[in-house]
Amino acid sequence: VRVIEHAVQGRTIRRIVNVGEMVIYERIARVADWVRETKDAIMPANPPKDVARVMLEVPHPSLAPLEALVFSPIFARDGRLLTEPGYHADAGLWLDLPEGFDLGDVPLEPTPADVAAARSLLLDDLLVDFPFVAPSDRAHAIAAVILPFVRRLVAGCTPLHLVEAPTEGTGKGFICHAVAIIATGRECDARTLAPDDNEARKMLTSELSAGRPIILLDNADDRKTLSSPSLASALTAESWTDRLLGTNRMVTMPNTAVWLLTGNNPKLSMELARRCVRIRIQSDNDRPHLRT
Repeated sequence: VRVIEHAVQGRTIRRIVNVGEMVIYERIARVADWVRETKDAIMPANPPKDVARVMLEVPHPSLAPLEALVFSPIFARDGRLLTEPGYHADAGLWLDLPEGFDLGDVPLEPTPADVAAARSLLLDDLLVDFPFVAPSDRAHAIAAVILPFVRRLVAGCTPLHLVEAPTEGTGKGFICHAVAIIATGRECDARTLAPDDNEARKMLTSELSAGRPIILLDNADDRKTLSSPSLASALTAESWTDRLLGTNRMVTMPNTAVWLLTGNNPKLSMELARRCVRIRIQSDNDRPHLRT
């Protein structure tokens, strides 16, 4: 894989893409002088195509592993808080922080006042206006906010956070975007889950191969039961293996994403319902999208 950059509304956005044979061929042609030697002379030459093909199929063990791009300070698997931007080889992460970002001091042993201030920031500021149906729904929302930062401290898989409401405009998307903005600095890219499971599997492979910290599946269809064996499998798989779209290559990717799903009174199959925690919101307003 490699990290590429593109500009979006004046911001530099980085993402992980899989490399193909031509990308490797271009790289080895650029970083080395290739020649062809004859009895009479040494002449410039192009790299043999087989070199790039072998490097793609049999990566050298010294190549640095890259598991994901992360966009805010995050805990590595060994419990260290990563705060320095750039590549962290031991964690396999690239921490992409905006210029001038300053986290400030993080106490190793928070005082009761520190805990109270953090709790108030979540409950009395961030989530105060969401009409949660029950305290458990609010607790699950807090878990969704915290999870991107501590995901690698969790050994194994984490559940799908299902954000549901009776009607449109209640605030399901705002909860998901709040989770994403805090963790990545921008709103979450949303995808819909295809009804055909083969297409759904391809989409999940594409999302996981990009190393996205958050995967949002938006607007589950409430007219029929949502059933996806591929999604159910992904939610309980510590790694995901599939064929890359358009190639014959099988790849295995770590599954450390935070999974979100939104819907209006969605109907889930039992295999998906067992893998969910619910965040239900319900407004007393008949037209909740008009409230201020």
